[in-house]
Amino acid sequence: MSPPGRPKGEYRSAQHEGTPVSPPGRPKGEYRSAQHEGTPVSPPGRPEGEDRNTRHEHSPSNRAFVVAVLGAESSGKTTLAGELGRALAARGRRVAVVGEALREFCDHEARTPRRDEQAAIAAEQAGRIEAAAAGAEIVIADTTALMIAVYSDLVFADTGLYPAAEAQQREYGLTLLTALDLPWRADGLQRDGPHVRKPVDRRIRAALARAGVGFVAIGGSGGARLEAALDAVDIALAAPR
Repeated sequence: MSPPGRPKGEYRSAQHEGTPVSPPGRPKGEYRSAQHEGTPVSPPGRPEGEDRNTRHEHSPSNRAFVVAVLGAESSGKTTLAGELGRALAARGRRVAVVGEALREFCDHEARTPRRDEQAAIAAEQAGRIEAAAAGAEIVIADTTALMIAVYSDLVFADTGLYPAAEAQQREYGLTLLTALDLPWRADGLQRDGPHVRKPVDRRIRAALARAGVGFVAIGGSGGARLEAALDAVDIALAAPR
């Protein structure tokens, strides 16, 4: 059931555009994003109430189905998350796409986080997903706390964030792992270079194995990548929950 005033088939992004703005009186160094609710965007040309997705039914009493998109840097996570959200909304699903807290931190602070800041960013990411799940049928998470745990391990040799992140990952309905078949591209402070992609990928796979979480590897380019992700979502939604 859609929340009051929200049409079925609505595509809702939990990621505001631009740099997070600190409330008055909050110094720049104190990062706390209020980004949980975004601007609703309905699929273009879709009449209110029309639902073309007849393959699967979702009970309003169920918790939102969360699709977690994981992967090393420059592997197309953000692009895939956005495209997947729009495609599912076009089928009549109520979708929320949750943006990446780490990216916003780097943009806002003009630096990468210190070791002591990692846990708060992981908690922020998990909190955004939980908040989005309260008002959507399907949540597409552009990374989860598991990615923060991986980077803490890679950069600081700190494995302390894994247990909580792995437990959270087990709660999500589907995990997609983006393949390393796209060319690496520079993208500000958040990217370290193509040499870190394989070590990050190995750590993600190892963490998912420890957590007992299966995943679907998503490769290809352009429309093929999106179609592979949609197929994975369709199969997961059709499976008994």
